[in-house]
Amino acid sequence: MTPAAPTTQPAAEATESAASRSLINHTQLASLTKTKEICRTALVELATESRLWLQFAANAEWLHTNPANTPIRREFQLPITQPYAG
Repeated sequence: MTPAAPTTQPAAEATESAASRSLINHTQLASLTKTKEICRTALVELATESRLWLQFAANAEWLHTNPANTPIRREFQLPITQPYAG
């Protein structure tokens, strides 16, 4: 038995195949980038919502009318002399 001769792909097919793989990779990359952007945006929104929730809770717990609460209100980035409005 003689070994089968290696098959060679015509140049046009090889180029088309490489271009197709490249297009798929760019499409996947664009999709992944968009997904990461959506995830990042969602995380920023979640962090902002959580920060606001904490600030409103701190505002309710440490009132602006009590001067002893000034250091804690500063720590939570709350106004010192007025209620937090968001």
